[in-house]
Amino acid sequence: MKRIFTGWLLACSLLLLLVGCDAEKVDYSARLYQKDQLSFQHFGHWTIASDEVADDVRFFSLEGPADIIIAGQVYSAQEQLLMDDFVRWYSDAFAKELPFGKVIDVRFSELVKTVGDTEHSGVREDFVVELLGQHIPFSCEYLMLEKNDKVLFLMYQSEDSEYEKGQDSLNLLLKSVQF
Repeated sequence: MKRIFTGWLLACSLLLLLVGCDAEKVDYSARLYQKDQLSFQHFGHWTIASDEVADDVRFFSLEGPADIIIAGQVYSAQEQLLMDDFVRWYSDAFAKELPFGKVIDVRFSELVKTVGDTEHSGVREDFVVELLGQHIPFSCEYLMLEKNDKVLFLMYQSEDSEYEKGQDSLNLLLKSVQF
């Protein structure tokens, strides 16, 4: 089973964590992102941070308000990558590659997310980043979608205090994503 991880997502996560963002204008007009076989809607105040293919795996990420990140990885269904394996691998890789600070107090729980009439099951990870004496609680939601002999793993990461700010964007993406 292939396990591919690119440092771009970790670098983006850490950079946003350390630097933060200025107050942004909120634009709730839906925008369509479409490239090759990937398409989804996102709100205007979100930015497409990356979209690349490496070793037959498609990686994309969006950056939103309050340092929130939505990222996806599209695999061939033949990879037979299980959700629990992906979550543990991603979580471990994030903790190991975090250049500053330390990930502590990691907890996993089952997640059921209902968007419209569709129920998505997944995993929620709660963890704390210890950085310069500060303890910053984070949440990460992992969801798996299967379509057309492909599997999409979606990850939504935010500080706990900002968790609700990006849920509408995640829901819009879930309703509209094609891969």
